[in-house]
Amino acid sequence: MIIDWKKIKKYIKPIIFVISLIVSIILINKIRRAIVGKVEKPIAFIADVNDDTIIH
Repeated sequence: MIIDWKKIKKYIKPIIFVISLIVSIILINKIRRAIVGKVEKPIAFIADVNDDTIIH
């Protein structure tokens, strides 16, 4: 059986591209969640404190 590397490369490149794209999207989402999580908690805490001071 003769392996045609040109055909294989043609199919491997898009597969690698798609896999790397999915991995990068997952990583970006994890990093974004980590950043948003760190930012949201203090903001929510400050908002709660402000609401308490306004009500009382």
